[in-house]
Amino acid sequence: MKQDREFHDWVPLPGRRTASKGSLVPKVAPIIFIAIMAAGLFFYQRQLQDGLMVTGLNFNVTWGIYIVNFIFCIGLSAGGIVVSALVHAFQIRELRPVAFIAEVLALAFLLMAATCVILDMGHPERALFVLMHANIRSPLLWDVTVISLYLVLCIALLWSSLRAELHTLDPRHRLGRFLEWVAGPRTEEAQQKNRRRLRLLSIVSLPGAVALHSVTAWILGLAKGQPGWNTAILAPLFIASAMVSGIGAVILGAGAARRFFGISLPREAIEKLGRYLFFLLPLLIYLLFSEFLTISYTGGLSHQRMMQEIIWGRFSGFFWFDMLIGILIPFFLLGFWRRSLWAIHTASFFAVIGVAAERVNILLPSLMRFEPLRGEAIYVPSIPEITMVAAVYALGGLIFCIFTSTLARLEVSTAEVRQFQPGVIGIEASKG
Repeated sequence: MKQDREFHDWVPLPGRRTASKGSLVPKVAPIIFIAIMAAGLFFYQRQLQDGLMVTGLNFNVTWGIYIVNFIFCIGLSAGGIVVSALVHAFQIRELRPVAFIAEVLALAFLLMAATCVILDMGHPERALFVLMHANIRSPLLWDVTVISLYLVLCIALLWSSLRAELHTLDPRHRLGRFLEWVAGPRTEEAQQKNRRRLRLLSIVSLPGAVALHSVTAWILGLAKGQPGWNTAILAPLFIASAMVSGIGAVILGAGAARRFFGISLPREAIEKLGRYLFFLLPLLIYLLFSEFLTISYTGGLSHQRMMQEIIWGRFSGFFWFDMLIGILIPFFLLGFWRRSLWAIHTASFFAVIGVAAERVNILLPSLMRFEPLRGEAIYVPSIPEITMVAAVYALGGLIFCIFTSTLARLEVSTAEVRQFQPGVIGIEASKG
């Protein structure tokens, strides 16, 4: 019990801040995000008034960058859940300092994914029709159900994790009313109950993450008439790429919290996440190779034409960018400079945008294929579309800034309370 208590009672030590005290990012970034969101709301009002005609979508290409980013954000949310499960369920001590940030990112990306779906609907009020006229055989109903349950799971996980963080603060620390309510009673019994809740939620979150990404892949994979989608390996491919992009996003989020917000995060946590990313990249390239090989050799004419478009045609830029910049370069950076934070962050950034390019190649080539009667389908995202997608990412950035700034202020306040207590730092250092 003592070992379990010490594992969870991780407290940032004073004097380990990595950001300059005068950093303007926590102050300026929310203003920029709010301005982008305001522009997105303006164009969304136009879309509600004029319909989806303000976008580049058309009769042939009914899904565009809204759904591309929905699939992408669903995958990004996986990283936070996986890191949280590694910490609370398997008690990997090195990752404990980044668990809270990972859970914030998981919730933010999941909300962003849900927002992308709403943007894609010409009549968002008709989303209730999925429940009012539920068809248990519909993958869309499966996806709505899993996303709703997963959202509740993410909120519960973040709530319990925040309560655990607040329990580590000095008892004399003055919290706001809301945070005092979240923290609850600071008794040993309450803390043990919260630890058990965290472990249970983390264990449940792992199959939940697999179900979330599998159902999202099945929406495409169960469509018989779309070349490139109707394949059994699509769900494992989604899960592998979600792990790569999700852990990469957690590394970038931890680096941003460390650099711009002054959160005391040990480099050992980031290095360990970098090692996980290094071993996941070969798995991703193996699944991609298996997917493309199977479609190229055994697929019909439409499948082969689509593969030609991906490898040598209109979408070849996305394909080779993913292969070279998104997989090979990160793999070599992490292999040769695995202890360099610069290399780990660079590799994570390339891996994340590489998966974004992969998401484009999964969705759009199948919709933009050439057909004898219709000709070549053309889709170019419009300014309103791009602005609204930017607003979605601004929403996620704002959520991250709010939670991270709150955690940074709590850390600084606790350090100020403890700096005149000579014995406290030595005790906490012995725990760390």
